[in-house]
Amino acid sequence: MTLITICGHHYTLSYSDQVEDMHKIGISNLRRGTIFLRRQMPTDLEHSTLLHEVIHQIVDLHSINLPNDETTIDVIALALFQFIQANPEIVSYILSARTLEALIA
Repeated sequence: MTLITICGHHYTLSYSDQVEDMHKIGISNLRRGTIFLRRQMPTDLEHSTLLHEVIHQIVDLHSINLPNDETTIDVIALALFQFIQANPEIVSYILSARTLEALIA
């Protein structure tokens, strides 16, 4: 179990046997502040599933007028995951205190 923060709200992140349903690989709950992932998934799937659950929480926390269905959340999560994988230097830049000038120099 680890603690993560999403938009100022704290969540516990852990594996759970509750996610062993064949159709579920992640579950998040705003009221309980929990995110559970299925055990023994390929690493890429685990990472994209975590992003999927985080996006669910962002949408719920901010009452974003977005179709909060699995397909919409999947598309956003997978696109963001692909962006992160394909552009590690941009992710590093975002996490640093550097300016864009330093990145493109």
